[in-house]
Amino acid sequence: MKVIMAGLPKTGTKTMHAAFDIIGYSVYDIMEHFWLHGDQWNKFWSGKGTIADLEEMYKDVDTCVDGPIFYYWEELLQAFPDAKIILTIRDEDQWWKSMQKQVENMQSNKMFSAMMTLSPTGHRYLRFVRRMMMVEFGSMFDLHDIIHGKNVMNEMICRRTFRQSNLYVMQKAPKTNLLVYKVSDGWEPLCKFLDVPVPNVPFPHKNARGGLLETLKEHPVFLRMRRETILSLGLILTLCVYGIYKAYTMLINLLLDTLI
Repeated sequence: MKVIMAGLPKTGTKTMHAAFDIIGYSVYDIMEHFWLHGDQWNKFWSGKGTIADLEEMYKDVDTCVDGPIFYYWEELLQAFPDAKIILTIRDEDQWWKSMQKQVENMQSNKMFSAMMTLSPTGHRYLRFVRRMMMVEFGSMFDLHDIIHGKNVMNEMICRRTFRQSNLYVMQKAPKTNLLVYKVSDGWEPLCKFLDVPVPNVPFPHKNARGGLLETLKEHPVFLRMRRETILSLGLILTLCVYGIYKAYTMLINLLLDTLI
């Protein structure tokens, strides 16, 4: 691994993913953490993960972004001591508004709700992210309840996590291997830090205004969730139609028997 991303979600992680793609780095994002290493991360959350596990999980990738990576940057640095660390930051109030917007998008997207309920992959993904967020933001952050309107994000705890995480990285990460970075800074400081040429294309900008679902819609795992959901809806509709047909047939037979 060449680069460890220590920035929290909603600090430009999807933009950084796109920038790394342009540079030519291989990237693991939230879907890869879930699909390829979900069992291993659950092992970590049960207190049984090791540095050797991280070495095996991420030995063939240049960088990884988003949760749960930012929470385990120190352990990843032990696994890959030559890796550089990038801490993406942004204004705290803007970060909080972006977090709120993303949750609102999830709550209002009926297809997302259906996928998290009717798709076996989606259901596993929700369990994965739910547990991950509880590890990162505390047990009060229950994504399932938040998405279904049974609870709200605790603003005080989220803001405190934002501050504490950023300050801890700035204090503990090796200064010579750390870049504190805003995606608005563009290519120059990033490429200088990574010692790579500046690409001859504009710096990307992804997941604007909390549009995570729009960003992920073409991901193979996300497409799998959609297919499974459509199949489940088709099966439910078929069973409902068959049930109505059987009930109608029984009623007609009962009426005929009564008349006879």
